[in-house]
Amino acid sequence: RMGGLNEKTPIMGGRRKYGVGMLIGACIGSLILGMLLTAAFAFMNPFGLGSGSACTEKHTYAAKVWKEGNISFYGLSYNPDDDFTYADSHWANPTCKDSGMQSPIDLEDQTSWGVAANLVPLKAGYSPSPLQVLNNGKAILFDFAKSDNWMLTPGGNYSLLNVRFHYPSEHTFNGAKYEMEIQFFHKNQKRHPPADNKFGIISVFVKEGQANPAFPKDEYKFSQFLPTVTGVQHNIQGKFNLLNLLPQNHASPSGQYLFYTGSLSRPPCSENVKYYVYTQPIEMSREQINVFSSVTKLLPAADKNGYNARPIQSRGPRAVLVSNPAGSSPP
Repeated sequence: RMGGLNEKTPIMGGRRKYGVGMLIGACIGSLILGMLLTAAFAFMNPFGLGSGSACTEKHTYAAKVWKEGNISFYGLSYNPDDDFTYADSHWANPTCKDSGMQSPIDLEDQTSWGVAANLVPLKAGYSPSPLQVLNNGKAILFDFAKSDNWMLTPGGNYSLLNVRFHYPSEHTFNGAKYEMEIQFFHKNQKRHPPADNKFGIISVFVKEGQANPAFPKDEYKFSQFLPTVTGVQHNIQGKFNLLNLLPQNHASPSGQYLFYTGSLSRPPCSENVKYYVYTQPIEMSREQINVFSSVTKLLPAADKNGYNARPIQSRGPRAVLVSNPAGSSPP
């Protein structure tokens, strides 16, 4: 019986009364138990499903803080934007609806591209850096947030945060996909960047060819390079040369790229993201591509084909601009 709630203490005259200490203990015990039960219920049912008015109240609260990221109940954290898979193309966050400003898109071909004189060659300030490889259940992610890597673009100077690998490519050319797409995710270096220029993504396509020197040539050794279990992180010995993941002509005028404004291709699907998509792919050997595809197929968020690529979104009225019409174009 909790806290002596029903315990009786004999006093003078043989009569029994509740002791003050017992009553205080009972109150404290009941309070602690109530808190534990409430926290447990919140953990098992964070949105209050089946609890009448409490359900509506918590759904309203969740909607209110949705854009802010984590929703916390009694110290426990839940981010609804982490709860998605590529098997379901209808993601819960309302920003993810196809608004004509979402990514990825079909880039079509040069007949549909506009020309802008200010699209000068991109300048990559990438240097060999320590590498942490993370499997987050949605993609293989190379973390460079603690490294001083940057990219100078017509939209400004951006700091590199991470590199994500998609199998197959997310963007297409007239419906055709590449084997893979590598997305370099950057944030604007300005302390208070404008709302329409906070993030920039450099996209590079991968086709089958020669082994890429960024990775081990041996299939078994490369398989040890990438974590296959969600939440596992590998700290790679030595330093990683990011330039091996960019086209050889990336810094020259012939390093043609396409520019358009889109969104994150995963929840929260934030818009006004600047995309710089190189038209010249890099190469990886069939063995290296197989390692990436085998790990991608194990991701909990992968679709039934083992892919982690979002379906194509409508291009709408957006312009796709080309940096150098005479440069190398995709086949």
